[in-house]
Parts: sequence; structure tokens; C-alpha cells
Amino acid sequence: MACVLGLTKSGKSELCKTLSSRTNMVHLKPEEIIEFFIKRDCFFSESLRIVMNNDGKQIDDHQMIQLIARRIEMRDCQENGWVLEGYP
Repeated sequence: MACVLGLTKSGKSELCKTLSSRTNMVHLKPEEIIEFFIKRDCFFSESLRIVMNNDGKQIDDHQMIQLIARRIEMRDCQENGWVLEGYP
């Protein structure tokens, strides 16, 4: 597991890409995690779609943490590890 933090334009994205490619860790970004779950066909995703699409709300920190936790429990992250970019 790796978490890359830094100031804007400090090279976080490039570092995450490099770590991911050299170690086969899954490169995770909050916006891609949200999209991933919105597109899935399950009850959890349905409730997320309602909040995001119908209510026009942003998800809160608690919901984002739940999404990240669900994503890192998936097989690819468990087998290969993961690099989290851009959160918090």
C-alpha cells in the first residue's frame, strides 16, 4: 500500500503512475473510484447514483472513505497492493 500526498503540481500523479507501473500496484484515484461504483449494478451503487445524479450532491468524506474501503477490498488490490492518489 502507498499513499502519495503533496502540494498541487508537485508530481504526485507522475509518482503514482511510476509506482503503479513498477510494482503492479493498482493506481486508485477518488474520482475514478466514484465512477467505478456508479457504473456497477448493486444496491450500494444505486444509492450512490441517487445521491450523485438526482440530488446533485457531492458525496461526503464518510461516503468517500466507504468507497475507498470497498475498492481496496477487491481482489486486484488485495493481490497487488494499491497506490492512492489525491485523498484526502
